[in-house]
Amino acid sequence: MADAQPDYSGSCMIALYPPARIAAALAADGGLEPDEMHVTVAYTGDAADVDPEALNAAAQALAGRLPFTAAISGHARFTGGKQDCIVALVDAPQLETLRADARKALAEQGIGIPSEHGYTPHLTIRYLGQDDTDPVGRLAPFPVAFAAVSAVHGKVRTDYPLAGDLPEMAAEAFLSGWRLSGCDGGLGEAEFRAAIGSALDCAADPGILEATLDLGHLTGTWKTVYSRREKLLARHLKAVLAAWDACMADLDPRVLVRRFRAVMDHTAEAVDTDRQWWKDAATTAAIGWLKGLYRTEGYPALVAAIEAAIRDGMAEGEADALALAASRQGRTGFRITKAFKAAYDRLDGDPGIGHQAADTIAAIAAGAASDAGRALAAQAGDGGSEDDMTSAVDDTLTGENARAPWSWTDWAVWAAIGAGATALFRLAGIGSIAWYDVGDSRECQACMDNAAGSPYAAGSVPQFPAHIRCRCSLDAADSSPLSAFLAAYLS
Repeated sequence: MADAQPDYSGSCMIALYPPARIAAALAADGGLEPDEMHVTVAYTGDAADVDPEALNAAAQALAGRLPFTAAISGHARFTGGKQDCIVALVDAPQLETLRADARKALAEQGIGIPSEHGYTPHLTIRYLGQDDTDPVGRLAPFPVAFAAVSAVHGKVRTDYPLAGDLPEMAAEAFLSGWRLSGCDGGLGEAEFRAAIGSALDCAADPGILEATLDLGHLTGTWKTVYSRREKLLARHLKAVLAAWDACMADLDPRVLVRRFRAVMDHTAEAVDTDRQWWKDAATTAAIGWLKGLYRTEGYPALVAAIEAAIRDGMAEGEADALALAASRQGRTGFRITKAFKAAYDRLDGDPGIGHQAADTIAAIAAGAASDAGRALAAQAGDGGSEDDMTSAVDDTLTGENARAPWSWTDWAVWAAIGAGATALFRLAGIGSIAWYDVGDSRECQACMDNAAGSPYAAGSVPQFPAHIRCRCSLDAADSSPLSAFLAAYLS
């Protein structure tokens, strides 16, 4: 049975109260209620011995300073009393200054501070028996913004909002959140200005600085997610294109050209590049020729390269979804690399990856046949020679001009990222999935429509990705069911 929590309703103090979301996240079973959790700046003893007007005057004098962001930097167990006390440690240079100023302001009001202990800024979570086990375990670091100083006299609490220049405060809050996200990418000016503008639009909201800090953290996390995805995609595109070129080296494009020219020689059709007939005939010939792809020496390496891309994409999708969930819940210290490795290891031997790789290769071959058909039809219209046609096919299907393997590998990786995320959502029992568009120059009407129609029931999400080179994302509409999956990856 949990020990009863002490009743300090007859005491008084100057204190800081965290946002409700932070307090709720720190609360432990049997411990203090979230609305009771606070950081004591100055404890002034029994309420009966302190003039409430003087206490409030001291607190009000402290309010002429900027709000600030502190860090929850782990937890501790205080001993030496009748009960032990589990606390979250709170770290910020402003706390020392606030403590010193509080002592001075209280002294000016004739209020003393008992000096039995030194000052260790903390937020009490729970009192417990001396032999009880720690109910908290490891507490990962995360930020908390303080926007008011409070005078607490017995059961009466009066909050005094901290004053200051809102743009400066919002900028500091956003940057604090950005830094805590661990993002290694640069902060764009547009992102920064948008965040400050949003804060100014909601200046009357008492929680605006906390929201701005959270926005900075989430923006940094999204930046990290997209940076990782683009690096992953670039790495696998390079590997797939190299494997594709190795396969093409085993196929002689002159064989395809001669087959097509034989068809040309047997038709009485006038050569006309505007006629679909030539492209259809050339594409049909290319489809037959590209069946040789499956017999090339490089084919196993192509399969392996695409399977690796899909496996990495699925692992990245899961890790990204967890990173975003941690950010939305105000959790810092999420180890995305560890989450990626755990998902990657779990996907070893997944037969679905092989099936997806086979489908991707079939799509690449179909796309390559169409590209080759287009190139041959153009040459036919220009009266190109056998050598001209051979060069055109080779240029179209290899190197940096090989559009089909590039496009369908891009599609496969992004589809795998979405599949990894949705598999996690399904495991967590998440029933609603949000579609986020990126709002860049590549965004099409389909992406915008999908985002506008979001969120979707888990089984009703539109085809993802919406198109090749789509950079949209899928995320949990409510990340709280993922909380149980985060603990293993928080530092």
